[in-house]
Amino acid sequence: MNRDQLDQDLEGVSASEAVGRILRKFWQPVARVVDITPQRVHHQRILGEDLVLFRDHSGAIAVLADRCPHRGVRLSVGEHVDGQVQCLYHGWRFDEAGRCTSAPDEKELFSQKVSVRAYLSREYLGLVFVWLGLGDPSEFQSHLEFEGADTHFAYIPDTWPCSFYLRLENTCDFSHIRWAHRGSGLSKHVPPNEGPEIEPTNDGFVMQLANGIAKAAPKVRFVFPNILKYEQPLDDTMGWLPHVTYRVPVDGHACISFVVAAIPQTALKLPVVGAASKPSVRGAQSEICRIGEDVLNGVRALSELNGHPHLTEIEDYVCCVGQGRAIDRPKYILGRQDKGIGMLRALWADAIGIERDRARGNKLDGVTGDA
Repeated sequence: MNRDQLDQDLEGVSASEAVGRILRKFWQPVARVVDITPQRVHHQRILGEDLVLFRDHSGAIAVLADRCPHRGVRLSVGEHVDGQVQCLYHGWRFDEAGRCTSAPDEKELFSQKVSVRAYLSREYLGLVFVWLGLGDPSEFQSHLEFEGADTHFAYIPDTWPCSFYLRLENTCDFSHIRWAHRGSGLSKHVPPNEGPEIEPTNDGFVMQLANGIAKAAPKVRFVFPNILKYEQPLDDTMGWLPHVTYRVPVDGHACISFVVAAIPQTALKLPVVGAASKPSVRGAQSEICRIGEDVLNGVRALSELNGHPHLTEIEDYVCCVGQGRAIDRPKYILGRQDKGIGMLRALWADAIGIERDRARGNKLDGVTGDA
C-alpha cells in the first residue's frame, strides 16, 4: 500500500470503511465519568456517530444513538426526566435500553414499537468506554499497571481538527521534541541522538531513545489500534508519572484525546494536583485551538507565547493541524529518526489489508463491506 493511499484510508472512520471497522473492534472512550452529571444529557461524537449520554434511575451511565427515531432531532438537546432522555421536539421519552416509554398524543401501545440504538458501556480509570461494534464485544483492553495506582487524574478531553492518526504519529516522533518544543522547554529531555530503538510487542511496539541517553528520556509504548503509554510530569511539583492516552476519531478530520495519569499516594499529599502545561479549566482547550489557529494564520508567532501555560500543546497543535487533510499533503520523506512512524504505518497498513481481505470474503457470502 502506498503512503498516499494509507493516509487517505486512515481518515475513513465510518462503519463502512476498513479503518472504521477496525476501530469498532475495540472499546473506545467517549467521555470522562465526572462530566456525565445527573439531571443532564450530554452529546459526544465518536467515529462519525453522534451519541447521547445520561444517568439512568440507578445512577449508571447510559449511551444511546443521538437521534430521535421520530423526526431525527438530537436527543442531547432534550431533557433528563426521571432517569430517561426526553426529546425536545415532541416529548418522546427513551430509557437506558433505548426503549420508547412515552410518545405523547399517540395510541397507548404505539411506543412499544419504537426504539433507538443503545450501546454497551463501562467505566474504567475515570473514563466512559462504549462498544460501537456489532455482535458480542471484544475483550476489554485493560491496563494493570494503572489499576494499582492510588488514584487517577483524567485530563479534560481535547478535540483538534486533525486526523487521530496524526496525533498518534506525533507522540511516536521523538525527534520533533528537540525542535518544536524549544519554546516550552520540553526539548531539554531529548539531546542529539541516533534515533529510537523499536521493540515489537504482541499488541504494538515499544520505542525509546538509542544508547540510553538521559534517565528522563522519552519512552513510549503503542498498543494497537490507538493507545499510547508514556511518562511525563503531571505538574511542576511532581516527578514523571505513568500516562495512558487514547486518540479517538471524532470523524475523519477531527479527533478527541483522552488522557489518564496514575498518581501515587505520596503525590496526593502535595498542594497542587493540576497541570502547569495542561488545562485546568474547561475553557483551556478552546484557548489552545484559538491560539493555534492564530499562529497557523499568521496572526501571532510562537515566539510571542513564551511562558504560556499551554505552550507545549499549542506547539503540537500547530504541527498536527497544520498538516491538513491527507489529500492536501505532499508525500512524506522519512529518515532514521522516523522509525516509530514507520512501525506505526506498517502495523496499520497490515491491519487494513487484513480487514479488506476479510470484507471481500464476506461479500462472497452476501455481507457487504468496502473493498
